[in-house]
Amino acid sequence: MAYFEYYAENSITPAYTYQEFPQHFVGDNKKWKIRQQGFAIARMYFVSPSAGELFYLRLLLVVVAGANSFEKLRTVKGELHYTFKKACIALGLLADDSEWLECLIEAVDIQTGSELRNLFKIILSDCNPTEPEILWAEFGLKICDDLPNRLKTVFDIPNPTDEQTLDYGLFLLDKLLRVGGKKLKDFSTMPRSKENWGKFFGNRLICEHRLLQSAIKEPELRRNIVGLNPEQLSAYTTITESVDKMDGRIASLFLVGGRTAHSTFKIPIEINEASVGTEPEEKIQLPSSVNRCRDMKELICKLYPRLSKLHPHSGTSGQLSEEELTERIILSARNDDVNEINMEVLDILEGETFTYLAADKLNPDESGKIPNFTNEFLQNLNPPGMPLFKLHLKVGCPVILMRNLAPSEGLCNGTRLLVTHCGRHVIQAKILTGHKKGETVLLPRISFQPSVQS
Repeated sequence: MAYFEYYAENSITPAYTYQEFPQHFVGDNKKWKIRQQGFAIARMYFVSPSAGELFYLRLLLVVVAGANSFEKLRTVKGELHYTFKKACIALGLLADDSEWLECLIEAVDIQTGSELRNLFKIILSDCNPTEPEILWAEFGLKICDDLPNRLKTVFDIPNPTDEQTLDYGLFLLDKLLRVGGKKLKDFSTMPRSKENWGKFFGNRLICEHRLLQSAIKEPELRRNIVGLNPEQLSAYTTITESVDKMDGRIASLFLVGGRTAHSTFKIPIEINEASVGTEPEEKIQLPSSVNRCRDMKELICKLYPRLSKLHPHSGTSGQLSEEELTERIILSARNDDVNEINMEVLDILEGETFTYLAADKLNPDESGKIPNFTNEFLQNLNPPGMPLFKLHLKVGCPVILMRNLAPSEGLCNGTRLLVTHCGRHVIQAKILTGHKKGETVLLPRISFQPSVQS
């Protein structure tokens, strides 16, 4: 294939995918040379997923850049895979239970105990593994490696067996799932706890309520109120007065742990046109004293002066402090601008770039048929509330969670985190905001589905 031949002879040429190649090169006397003018739109034949290896070959051609052979297409992280499908799975373009297997293999090397249980809970509730019982059988003891000591000290069991450790671990896993509105019995193939460990702790809801009562002390509350600016104080007064009057216009007040009465007791919320609290014609006037920047780089420079590439002679490290990440943010009305700003800042940050690809798939329509959309079409979609198909990260870069994964553990929609480790199948991050600030968490790939309106 001419595409392979060109990259075999010109290894230092910028890498493009098979589909991007005609946009940058033109054929001349059976040889390729750099395109000097004009443009070309590459078109590839549609291949159905039922075509097997041909489908996976096409999928790799639109994702892998600069390959010089079919073997290079099937090589991921230096490992040659024997089929195109295996290469797609290794790249993360296809999802199967091996994804969660590899995720847990990575996770047990960097975390233990409660962090692993939280990760397994997220895999169960948000990743839809087909055989979670196999994952539990292989990693259960490592997920519960902190529990034998707890069984000795709390339950006075001098020599806890593996069976007791796993049984107590299943009890704790069920507690984590219940906080998110699910139960372990919702996963029919998973084993369940046999011992009545709950008798030592009492009613979960009563315990949570008692924790909330002592979550914030009156002196601390008064100090916080004194520090509010006029606008914040006005908002605080309006909300608290509304709660005192039991005014239903306040949609919800998030409590410690991210729980509301609606989520705890499954109270239905009716959403309609009157649910929107802002008038459509309402306008916001910006003060004239707001500084204006000439371009994006100047904006980033003023907001985050520690970034060394913008200040090559400043002697800074090129990394951002936690204070900067929690107290400063760039807001944009357009997703395209957000992505451009993110890539600009990521390029400035020091360190290796890690790329994560989404495993896109189509759901059947009302007739049960799967629409004939190409993978590159799906990859170019950017619905609101969804991450990009290709996610670039670096250790030290900030991220914002886009899903309520585990509110009681600080993992809410909007939580800011700092990436501390980038594995192939799991990301380790430090929570920067909320009641769990400073704690380390593990994040796997999870399933996203855009709304009908998107």
